[in-house]
Amino acid sequence: MCAIHRLFFIHATADHHPEVIHHHATAAQVPVIKKKNYRNEKLLAAVRTLPCVNCGVVGTQAAHSNQLEHGKGQSLKASDAAIMALCVQNSCHFNLDNGNKMSKLERRDFTYEMIAKTLMNLLRNGKLIIEGVQRKATDSEIALLLMDNGCSFSDGQLSYDMFSRALITMVEQGILVVSREH
Repeated sequence: MCAIHRLFFIHATADHHPEVIHHHATAAQVPVIKKKNYRNEKLLAAVRTLPCVNCGVVGTQAAHSNQLEHGKGQSLKASDAAIMALCVQNSCHFNLDNGNKMSKLERRDFTYEMIAKTLMNLLRNGKLIIEGVQRKATDSEIALLLMDNGCSFSDGQLSYDMFSRALITMVEQGILVVSREH
């Protein structure tokens, strides 16, 4: 392990408002503050009810993203909001985790596409709803919500990358919640 690491730590100002600052120091000198990943067992259970968003097989697992930006770390699962309904039967989950059939870029693109398809499937069937609207969201409501949360449509298209990032953020912030009926 390198003696100098780029670490983030909390520094309390005089009026006790914490701010994140960058600091170069040895690991022994500065504690590393780890952000807790979003957890939601109800969301994982809802995802397990979906068919595989890659091949359509019924009977899936809630597969977490393996991307660092979703909170994946050594022996640490990514955010539950960065989740995909993938099957074991046709090895969709295994192929994502194993990674030997896809390049790093292909695996990243596959991850974003599967997250977007999973969360949209939950929205379209009413298992994931807009907070305070206790019913299935319409496609128009979903489109407006996405635009309100930073997504822009160019030529009617939206990249899976941008789409899944917006959906993940909305789940983590409680804008989208698991329906009480599911």
